[in-house]
Amino acid sequence: MSRTLRSAFHAFARTPAARASICIAQVALNVVTLAFLVVVGTCAILIPVMLYVFWLKPSGWQWYDAALFGSMIASTDAVAIVAVLKKSE
Repeated sequence: MSRTLRSAFHAFARTPAARASICIAQVALNVVTLAFLVVVGTCAILIPVMLYVFWLKPSGWQWYDAALFGSMIASTDAVAIVAVLKKSE
């Protein structure tokens, strides 16, 4: 890397925008991972609970109906995780 390019990079790296982008990149990995795992996990737990505990199977509900409802409920959990992680900064 040339000296001019290196000095320009270091000048940019000290700006608030660069520090914010680094912070966002670090938090984004945690948010995406936790949000994905929470949605999949909650959906997987809600399918048998809805079908067999709440007796929706005899009403005609299939696993994909419960999965759709579970994914809608689980996505609100992901929003809550993002809010908690944002608050902790």
